[in-house]
Amino acid sequence: FSFGVVLYEMATGRSPFLRGSAASTAAAILRDTPQPVRVLVGELPAELEGVISKALEKEPEFRHQTMDELVTDLKRLRRDLESGRLVAPAEVVPVAATSRWRQTSLWAGGAVLLVTILVLAALLWRGREGAAPPTPSRVIQLTTLPGLEDSPTWSPDGRSLAYVSDAAGNLDIYVQQIGGGPAIKVTDSDADDAEAAWSPDGSRIAFVSARAYPEKRLSTLLGMGTWQAFFAGRNGDVWLMPALGGTGRRIAQDAYNPAWSPDGKKIAYQALREGRWGLWVQEVDTGSDPRVLNLDGLDVSVATQPAWSQDGKWIAFTAGGSQRLSIYLAPSGGGEPRELTPEHSVALMPSWSPDGQWLFFSSDRGGKMNLWKARFENGRLATPRQVTAGSGADLRARLDPEGKRLAYSSVRNPSDLWEYNLKTAQAIRLTTETTLEDSARPSPDGTWLAFSSDRLGGNHLWLLNRKNGSLTQVSTSPGPGIVVGSHWSWSGNYLFYQDGGALWRYELGTGSSEKVYEGELASERFCVSADDKYLVVAQQGIRRVELGSAKTATLAQPAEGTAADPACSPDDQWVAFHVERGNTRKIWVVPLAGGPAQQLTFGDSEDSHPTWSADSRLIYFVRNHQDIYVVARAGGERQPVTNYRSFSILLDYPVVTADGQRLVFTRTDKAGDIYLLESAAE
Repeated sequence: FSFGVVLYEMATGRSPFLRGSAASTAAAILRDTPQPVRVLVGELPAELEGVISKALEKEPEFRHQTMDELVTDLKRLRRDLESGRLVAPAEVVPVAATSRWRQTSLWAGGAVLLVTILVLAALLWRGREGAAPPTPSRVIQLTTLPGLEDSPTWSPDGRSLAYVSDAAGNLDIYVQQIGGGPAIKVTDSDADDAEAAWSPDGSRIAFVSARAYPEKRLSTLLGMGTWQAFFAGRNGDVWLMPALGGTGRRIAQDAYNPAWSPDGKKIAYQALREGRWGLWVQEVDTGSDPRVLNLDGLDVSVATQPAWSQDGKWIAFTAGGSQRLSIYLAPSGGGEPRELTPEHSVALMPSWSPDGQWLFFSSDRGGKMNLWKARFENGRLATPRQVTAGSGADLRARLDPEGKRLAYSSVRNPSDLWEYNLKTAQAIRLTTETTLEDSARPSPDGTWLAFSSDRLGGNHLWLLNRKNGSLTQVSTSPGPGIVVGSHWSWSGNYLFYQDGGALWRYELGTGSSEKVYEGELASERFCVSADDKYLVVAQQGIRRVELGSAKTATLAQPAEGTAADPACSPDDQWVAFHVERGNTRKIWVVPLAGGPAQQLTFGDSEDSHPTWSADSRLIYFVRNHQDIYVVARAGGERQPVTNYRSFSILLDYPVVTADGQRLVFTRTDKAGDIYLLESAAE
């Protein structure tokens, strides 16, 4: 049935069931019969309409019983078209589609091309060559506690696994015997301890700890976007300790993701040095100076997650940024790196099989984050094969020393909208969907909540009526849509939002949108002045744009770093923003009318996403994406508002309600368990 929906959209350029709200869409799926495809698209063969209609039957017994059956029907249709048994139309043109769909229509040829594409799509649905996951002899869930269990690493004898858990409140390292028995907590610090790596001789565990930092909590890596929850990059050092616990020893500062060389003499890790992330190799016991791995020529913002091959000749690693991550390979002794997974939009967390013949990694190649493997030959990867087909994000594959059992973590990162009462310090969850809900904007009267969501594919702007629970989709352009960025007019009658790089104004009363600014918006976040006169964007500094005339003025241009995320004060006097420099972000403020900018926060923290109090006297912001802080507009001491202090909880995009009593923000709760999959290397 789901694939029938895809075929319908490919043939007609419209969804068969999409309606104005999630509730009405769900009702349409259960109740409505879509318009026949040949009503919408002229000249299509009746046989193709029959295939699609059969796939969309409400009763399962009337649908195709297997994907093989559907593919056979499509192949038969292609054969008949190519042989001349059916007449192929000269051109396929949507006759009832919108002009937007006409402009972006996939069809440039006839029905032969159409059916060929559909057959190929169906074959891809069944599985690419080598992509079908193997049938394991057994899958075992090793951990069952609520919260996060992550980052498994095998003992050299294959009898135990070390992993990370937040069961005790902060992150700790546990050791679990595979044969049974309780897990043993081997770290006793009140600080976060994570990213464990067992030494090849089994005597020690390398790990990352925040115990040398005042906050005692690891923080996420700056600028990783939706992948931020998977990367530590602040407040951590690499430590060593005995395998079953004991006194630790720090060997590298501001370093993450340790990986042992096969001989146990060296450790590779990710570190920030001179404002740039790189990979370093260090002797464990001799105290020699670390050696940087050659990453020249790579246009990436971060290199991380190193993994040594069993023969010690290669180091595989993850590199990229918020938009794309890939697996690279570099000679451990020096030499230029090469990309191994160019066909993947996201590939990360590489690991080797014990015999060095296979490289495992996590990728979203199949639509969700699953484990993949590829044979390694002559410094290159063969066609990858899918290993798991889980519903979460299957990560950090680790084969046991015999190559028969695969340990991995299945992690979930649901993002929901929360509301925090500034008087009572109580927080409540506003959304509970399994999809991404982000960047909330409550209307001035509190009736509506605008937010971005990927609930129907793509990332679009939605409106939630808080009185009756109804949902309205605001942005409707095809493709990924907006990520974040909306702002209510101060009257509450209009909602400004970014879509396709331009600024639109949605009228609440009529439900219609009009484009009010044609210029490209470089930033995803923006603000509009209280009189709806000025648009303020982060584009080569902080710029003010007069909406009527499009006249621009630069309000702030940092001498170093990048300015982003402007927020206009309710009194129409100020603009707050943050400046990113290296691995830090700081809150600044500048007059809306122009004048000198003032820095409000200092130190080595990541202070971002400012928002104003209702009286324009205070600025709230996110620190290290873990807690919300507040600082006076005139400057002074920064004070914490929330007290999460957890690497497993990420906060984003706070906004104060118009009455000044509540904060609405995005909260992502990281949770996961450890699994064992047998026969993974067959």
